[in-house]
Amino acid sequence: MTQDHINILTIAMSGAALAASIYSAIQYRNANVISGTALRLQEAALESQITSSIATAALQLREAMIKLSEADNAAASYPVIEQNLKAAQETWLNAHDQACMSYREGKLNKDTFKRTYHIAIRQLMDNRELRDFFSPADTSKYQSIIFVYREWETSQR
Repeated sequence: MTQDHINILTIAMSGAALAASIYSAIQYRNANVISGTALRLQEAALESQITSSIATAALQLREAMIKLSEADNAAASYPVIEQNLKAAQETWLNAHDQACMSYREGKLNKDTFKRTYHIAIRQLMDNRELRDFFSPADTSKYQSIIFVYREWETSQR
């Protein structure tokens, strides 16, 4: 084999390696685009699930409040109706706490979540009727709500 043949073979192999590298780079880029799209779809699905969960819990809470307002304080079933209201409040708070936990774990777009729930979380924490659920803060079952509230409120000062 002559030196010219070796040079041609070397150039051909280099060209093939370059083509393989370009192909790999294109495939890598396409995979990243697909991965980004899948991540956004996953975030959207989780946001939809959270919205649905909170809306369902809010409906149950409203129904429990209506039943309590219609009940006679002297009725034998009144304590059961009060307990039903407390359970509905806990379900509603659990839905918010789960949403805040997803926020903390980075499963959601943080800016979108804050725009959507900032006022709602502040209203939860400022609601006098719900204070027993959040106090004392270090033993509350709703640590994610408290964490997110503190993060947002201290960042605005």
